[in-house]
Amino acid sequence: MSQTYKGHNNLRPPRPPPPEDRYLADAKKFMHLYYDTLDNKRDKIVHLYGSACRLIFDGNTYVGGNDINKFWQNQFPLRSIHTIRNQDYKNQGDSILILMISGEVLLNTICRTFSQVLVCQREDKKWKIMSDNYRLLD
Repeated sequence: MSQTYKGHNNLRPPRPPPPEDRYLADAKKFMHLYYDTLDNKRDKIVHLYGSACRLIFDGNTYVGGNDINKFWQNQFPLRSIHTIRNQDYKNQGDSILILMISGEVLLNTICRTFSQVLVCQREDKKWKIMSDNYRLLD
């Protein structure tokens, strides 16, 4: 049975949008923070990684904050601008957040396609990267 309402051409009023998923908001916020830090404040990137973290960059593994920081500071091109084209996330309860990202990155003057998967875990009520898999695709 259909209900009618006055003032709406006898149609039901539009449904309000559902509330945004809390984990989606967390994923968006963390992703923005991560790429802003990587592109503009790289000396602070190590603070986004957890105590037991790992980075795999194009098949090369870096373990621990010191090694990861050295990689981002000394081996990744000095100038980078990331443009996100696709993003998705999956949470596992309140303790794990997985971000899947792809897009383009301008490295100095060369544009490359990249994909990245970040596995984050809560540490001290903040999301921290435990596993980072970054791959340049072309």
